[in-house]
Amino acid sequence: MRRELPGRLRLVALALVGVAALMGCDARDVFVGDRDRDECNGNWPVCTFRAGCNLNDREYMEGSFPGSRRFIVETNGEAIIRVVILYLSQISPGADTEIHWYEPGCFERYSYNSDGADLFREAGKTGILEREREVFLAGDHLIEVFSDAVADFLLKVEIAPIDE
Repeated sequence: MRRELPGRLRLVALALVGVAALMGCDARDVFVGDRDRDECNGNWPVCTFRAGCNLNDREYMEGSFPGSRRFIVETNGEAIIRVVILYLSQISPGADTEIHWYEPGCFERYSYNSDGADLFREAGKTGILEREREVFLAGDHLIEVFSDAVADFLLKVEIAPIDE
């Protein structure tokens, strides 16, 4: 199940980015907010893989594509995990970007594949690309991001619990 921000809410978000720019804040400052940077260079075991960090609503990571990143997101139950990427530099959008969300234990995988789409164009003027998936079980969810794009980026996650 995919949930999008309503059009009006998206316009408000864009307006806030514009106001922040007028106040001397750049897109990076607005994107990061009061989150702490995680170097994401750890070695956390998850399933048969190793992840660089545990990300939550209070942290973000920085990196470069092409390449891949693995990290863990913990949920207390059914939730939407949104992966949000701010492209700091946009050299080439590449042809293949994939994001995989795993249930704890990695028995189930949900995937997004760009299928050759120009992700820089999809990110628009804000430079922000968002993709989300619903997960169903509590625990540590492995998230993998692979891209052949050439870009520097910031990445954060937003976790929205689903009330039953």
